[in-house]
Amino acid sequence: MIAKGLRPPVGLPLSRPVFALTLLASTALASSLAHADGDDVHFRPGHLLLSRAVFVNNAVTITPGVTQLPPNCVSPNCVTATADGTYPTVFNNDGVDGSFGLTAKILLDELRLDGRHVQSLEVPNSTQRGISQNKDQLVTSFSSKSELALNLSLDHRSVTFMGYLAPIGTIDVSNSNTPDVIDPTNPVPGTYYRLVAKVDENGRFHFTKVNGYSGNNGRAAVFNDRHGAGVFYTAGNAGNGGNPQPAGSSRVPACRSRERPTRRSLARRIRADLSRSAASTSPNSARRPTRSARTPISAALPCSTT
Repeated sequence: MIAKGLRPPVGLPLSRPVFALTLLASTALASSLAHADGDDVHFRPGHLLLSRAVFVNNAVTITPGVTQLPPNCVSPNCVTATADGTYPTVFNNDGVDGSFGLTAKILLDELRLDGRHVQSLEVPNSTQRGISQNKDQLVTSFSSKSELALNLSLDHRSVTFMGYLAPIGTIDVSNSNTPDVIDPTNPVPGTYYRLVAKVDENGRFHFTKVNGYSGNNGRAAVFNDRHGAGVFYTAGNAGNGGNPQPAGSSRVPACRSRERPTRRSLARRIRADLSRSAASTSPNSARRPTRSARTPISAALPCSTT
């Protein structure tokens, strides 16, 4: 999953990708970072973090003249695909399906201020070994230009961004409904959670489900963990159906989504706090995180609509 010191992949097709940058804090992060080693990610204070989408060619089978779009559509909202899944002509399908898009990988690149590449971190996704449908994963929508804004948390110890809970190569996710907010006029019948991803300085992810932004996408999230608040503030838009939207289905949450930490994440936080305050290194704090360390998808409350 992690290619430490590796240059960004060469030859992978990208179509006008939008890069999001954030400056890693040089204050609070400095006191909590351990020395980097060969087995884990270590984002350094004062560096830049860049997000990018990487398209996976032919991740889904689309047969021109046969495949119906959007998937599982209901008449009269069905159209027939005009191109297969090969990049870049796959996106000619947006000529018949106005919601057309395919989910893609997310990579986070750490850069020095002069632009030199330090390392890359791949966000968990279904193309990786061991990532099945019910495992933690997050994707963006290609060639969407809406997701992946990066924001440093208020305590300067993590970075947050938004995406979708779906496998790589899923069609029309960015205009799907969310599971608990169904717009019957939306031509895209699929339902997928929006997710907030939080990554710490050691490359460990925590994902929180969001039911907001049905029919469209979440754009950005900021995490407030001051004094143990554990609150996300998010922004985005909703709606992909009738105009005006049906009452209740186009509401955008005034998202104060409270994270319910799992026992595992609480224990990790406690161990981190203890290791920072200890005068000497304990056996527990000396253990290095594994490359696959992730906490389960949170059982967080979905963002409430207002």
